[in-house]
Amino acid sequence: MSAATSCSRSSESAGECLPGTATAETHTWLLVEDCGVWGKRVPQELSPTWTRPVAERVSALLNAHTGARLQLIRRGAAGRGRGLQVFVAQVRGAGGAGPRDGEGPCALSDSKPLLVSRTVQSLMELDTLDLAHPEVWGEVDKAPVYLVCTHGRRDACCARKGVPLYRAVEALVGDRAWQTSHLGGHRFAPVLLTLPHGYMYGRIEVAECQELVQATDAGRVGIGTGVESRVRGRVDLSAVQQAAECFLRDALAENSFGALEPAGVEARRPVVVGVPGHGTRAGGVPPCGGQVAAQRWISFWKVGARRYEVETERVPGALPVLKSCGDETGSLIGTMRLLGWREV
Repeated sequence: MSAATSCSRSSESAGECLPGTATAETHTWLLVEDCGVWGKRVPQELSPTWTRPVAERVSALLNAHTGARLQLIRRGAAGRGRGLQVFVAQVRGAGGAGPRDGEGPCALSDSKPLLVSRTVQSLMELDTLDLAHPEVWGEVDKAPVYLVCTHGRRDACCARKGVPLYRAVEALVGDRAWQTSHLGGHRFAPVLLTLPHGYMYGRIEVAECQELVQATDAGRVGIGTGVESRVRGRVDLSAVQQAAECFLRDALAENSFGALEPAGVEARRPVVVGVPGHGTRAGGVPPCGGQVAAQRWISFWKVGARRYEVETERVPGALPVLKSCGDETGSLIGTMRLLGWREV
């Protein structure tokens, strides 16, 4: 797979925007070190390290908690022989994630993001883990961890772009950097997730690592020069809230973790809009100009004592891109756009 025909090159060439593309409404992340060969799809395909009883136990754990997800992590051969590292991250903003789109209040209680770790000698020790109260099972970590997707079996871009980024981050933060299995959106590779605050980034250049790490370790979203366009969203929020938060942070020049508190989303009636043609794209996708129905939302935010409304829309079929390396034809991908914001 050449860079010219890769999904990441296709997405970037098409001008696909990042806000609102992160993994959505995922509040609890279970990270398990696995130095074996990762299957193409996790958790459906696991390495021989996972016995059937352990796999069934973890599956039951995840199924019992809405918005829970398993990630395999590793550092390579240098990290083996000392037991296996396990993390549980609970991603929550100030006041929790707020109501979901039309689904009522979020189930998580108001509290700060939480990261818990434990070194296990056997994955059977996961049998005593309670995802609702991981602090009872492990030790609370104060410093964030950095996950870089290097899952080459899932998509070639993840390995080709992810491994150099992982090495650069590891040089800055040491054992707080981990390679991880598929995070979602390999066409935005390299993809990086910070936990427990849950901000996901895409298309980060190696030269931008230091800026991102400094911002994250200081309790800020990495939206400075260069990294500003790299934010995909906070993973406990819906796609609509992710995009709105990115747009509002940019407008207010506010990058502190927890400064923006989501307070709900209201769907508006779809509006017919014109979509300009983009010319021929990778995979022979034809121009896509025409009239389409754009879904619109108003999202509500609290920033200290102030209140804001952000109006966004998703235009379907606006961007033809290769969703994965190896796709023969491109797909029409919708994109989130900012219509406006105001203080209320």
